[in-house]
Order: sequence, then structure tokens, then C-alpha cells
Amino acid sequence: MKYSGFWKRLAAACIDGFVVHTGVVIINQLLVKRLAFALFSSVHRDGIIAGSNSYRFMSEFTLELIVNFIFIGMYFVLMESSKLQATLGKMALGLIVVNGDNERISPGRAIGRYFGKYLTVTTLFIGFILCGFTRKKQALHDILSGTYVVRKGAQKPSSLPSLQNDAGHPLEEAPILYADPSMLYAGFWKRFFAYGIDGSIIYMLTSIAIILYQDIIIFIIRISRLFFVNDPYKLKGLLDLMSPSNMGLITSAITLIICWVYYSWMESSKVKATLGKMALGIVVIDENYERISFGRASARFFSKFISSITFCIGFIMVAFNSHKQGMHDQISKTYVINKNRLSSMVHYQHKRQSE
Repeated sequence: MKYSGFWKRLAAACIDGFVVHTGVVIINQLLVKRLAFALFSSVHRDGIIAGSNSYRFMSEFTLELIVNFIFIGMYFVLMESSKLQATLGKMALGLIVVNGDNERISPGRAIGRYFGKYLTVTTLFIGFILCGFTRKKQALHDILSGTYVVRKGAQKPSSLPSLQNDAGHPLEEAPILYADPSMLYAGFWKRFFAYGIDGSIIYMLTSIAIILYQDIIIFIIRISRLFFVNDPYKLKGLLDLMSPSNMGLITSAITLIICWVYYSWMESSKVKATLGKMALGIVVIDENYERISFGRASARFFSKFISSITFCIGFIMVAFNSHKQGMHDQISKTYVINKNRLSSMVHYQHKRQSE
């Protein structure tokens, strides 16, 4: 398998940058600015709240960030996980993205690769420069997502599979997992990067929710002034909901609710994982290797506050115990497992019980 070098990937990135920039400019002009004007112009025109100009600017800026973030993410994720296995830039240079088995990557892995690029940027682009020095020409986001950029047509077929169970995992693997738990349980850094992805998603959801909350209050004020009362003093109660002190409390409440629903609902769903965990290939299970209930997922979420008030020692514990459990895992009796190891483990356990 011929891995693509630094300069070829840089040229592909430049082409993709031009494509993405063009798309962002078009979307901002045709969609974002019109949408922002429709949502926020009433505030600017009527001067309902103090500092309406700054409010409108920040709202437009936040909306642009969210829309651009989604557009760029869709471009990379959809194209790299498609049959093409490449963005337009990579196609122009004859490159494709593959996983460790030289196959097309899943949308979940493509999402993980995309979010990994933001972590690569925070290293002052050293994460990108890495691909010029690593043996398999991997940048930091490639290493985190388990992907490779190779020349199209140069990837070699994967080796013949060993004896497998119905889930496609080797039956010989499970005994090894008993002997070495580190292969089964997700480690500190994998969980840390999953948390970073989830944090970005929650920030985006919270920003949207706060903008909607502000617009609903402004709409109610305008309707009240139009049909019921036009005395600002009598509208003081509604105006107070937009004051900085109250907005701080409301923002905290909205963030808490979104975090609770996001983590508890997704970790207790059939996928057993948040989007960040899905991207890194890990799931949350109970002591019987089964899906956790919404109640247990809620207990796990609120136990994270205990892990936090210990100066985050409750999170750091993951790196130092055999089952890779944080304090919140131990309280809720849950485990974070590598998904690709789980099926063979369950199959082997059932086999032992039936013997």
C-alpha cells in the first residue's frame, strides 16, 4: 500500500480549501445573511433591548459559524465515506481515504476524522506536519481516527479472515481479552477525544437553543406591544428575561438540559454511545455487557459532577485502573468498551455459559 506524502496532501488540501471557501461564500450570501436578517432585524429596528446592535452582530456571527461548520463537515464526511472515498481535492491528486483494513471508511469514522482536524489545528499545525515524518504518512487526525491516505489503486487486498462468529469477529480473540483487559476497555485518550467531539456538538446545540430562546422572547414582546400593551414599564418582566444576569442563569439551565438529554438518551439507545464515542468506536455498557437504561445513563451523567469537583481526578482515574473506569463509571456501574471487541466478548461468554 503506497501512502500519500505531505506535499501531495497539501496540494489536495489547497484544492479542497478553494472549493469549501467558494461554497461558504455562496451559502453566507444566499442563506445565512438573509436568515439572520429575518431573525434579528426586528431587534435592531425596534431597539427592544439594550445593546441590540451588538446582539445582532453576535447572533449573525454565531449563525454563520454554525452553518459553515455543518457545511464543511458534510463536505468532508459525505465524500470521504462515499464510494469515491475522497474529496474533490484528493480525487484530483489520485488519493483516497481508507481504514486499517484498506476499505472504505464509515460515516462515523469520517466524522471522527473531521473533528480530529480541529485538534490537529490546536497543535499549531504540527499535527498536519506529522504526515511528513510518520512511517505510514499519518497526520494526527489520521492516527486518532485510524485512517490512512493512499494512492488510488495502490491499496493491497486485506488478508484472508480467520474463523469468525456471526458478528464477524474472530472467536480466538475473546480469551485474549480476558487475559488483557486493556484491549477491551477504552483508554483515557480515546475517551478524552470523544469528549472533545461531544463538547463541540453540545456547544453548537446550545448556541442554537439560546438564539431560539431570545427570538421567542422578542417575538412575545412585539406581539404584546402590538395587541395588548405598549408601556415598556409593564413589559419589564419580559425584558428582564433578556438581562445579562438572567441570561447567565438561563444559559446554564439550557446547557444542563441539553447535556443531560444528549448523553442519557444516546448512551441508553441502541447505539449505546454519543456521537463522539461512535466516531472513536466505543460504547457504554453495564456489568452484563448489555445496553444501559435511561435511568442508569442519567445517574452516570449527574455523577460526572462528582468527578469534576474532585479537580477532575474522577476523570483521570480512567488512566490508572484495570477496567478504565472514571468515578462516574464506578458510581453508575458502567463500562466504556471498544465496540469492535464487544461482540466477540459476548459471544465467548455465552459459549462458556453453555458448556
